[in-house]
Amino acid sequence: MSKQQAIYCFGPFRLDPEARQLFRDEEPTPLRRKSGEILWLLLQRPGELISKNEILEKIWPVECVAEGTLVQHISLLRRALSDDPRSPS
Repeated sequence: MSKQQAIYCFGPFRLDPEARQLFRDEEPTPLRRKSGEILWLLLQRPGELISKNEILEKIWPVECVAEGTLVQHISLLRRALSDDPRSPS
C-alpha cells in the first residue's frame, strides 16, 4: 500500500506537493520549483514563524545561496498567490 501525500487547500488555491503543482480555482498556476518548495514548507507549519535561515537550510541544504535568492523566490510566490506585501495575507 502506498502512502498518500496531503493536498493543501487555502483560499482559492490548492497545492499538490507530489505533483509539484499549484492550482487557483482548478486552473494551474505557474510556480518555480524552489518557490513551490517554500510554499510547501510554510503550509506544513501554519501559524508558525519560520526564520529565513531555516528556509535556506531546508530548501537549499547543500547549496550556499545568497539571501537575495530567497527574497526573489518569496516575491515570485507572492506574485503567484496575488499577495500584496504591504498587506500580506
